Amino acid sequence: MPATNSSRILELYNQLCETAKRFNATDDKDRRVLLDFNQYAAKLFLISVASHFEYRVVAFLEIWIKNHSKNDAIVSFMRKQALDRRYYTLFDWEKRSANHFLALFGDEFKKNITAELKKKNWDASSGPVSNFVELGNLRNQLVHGNFMEFEMSNTLEDIKVKYESAVKFMEFLEQIFSSKKRSH
Repeated sequence: MPATNSSRILELYNQLCETAKRFNATDDKDRRVLLDFNQYAAKLFLISVASHFEYRVVAFLEIWIKNHSKNDAIVSFMRKQALDRRYYTLFDWEKRSANHFLALFGDEFKKNITAELKKKNWDASSGPVSNFVELGNLRNQLVHGNFMEFEMSNTLEDIKVKYESAVKFMEFLEQIFSSKKRSH
């Protein structure tokens, strides 16, 4: 398991919630400080969650590549050309769908994984999948826009709920890519 595991993400959430509780918002100034804190806490948590997912996806893909290629040159090439700082090109973030990612591995792979998602009552654009992609899209909006001025419509709790759903898709992907089979 990667160093930044799910329990660490939830620990951060709890720390942010505990910090918010320490504010004594009895006057307008204190309430404004609490509102600002809640906005920044949601932004920090969002970036942490998205970074956590990026780390995990890149890690399992690198292991998968190593397991399916005994050639170090190919592994190095794939890491440098497909993974290093290119995570955000793997998904079509604005469409809230994993179809682009799944199609990168071929039509048969996409078809089989899409069928497995349907068995779980997820499709490639709903539930855990949609939440995973939505968190990545929000992260992109936040870091490529003006972080300070970006208005988060999602609260810290909203991000946590989406994370808890999205992590199911992450675990599903890790299971798929850790299987010994060469394709699905």
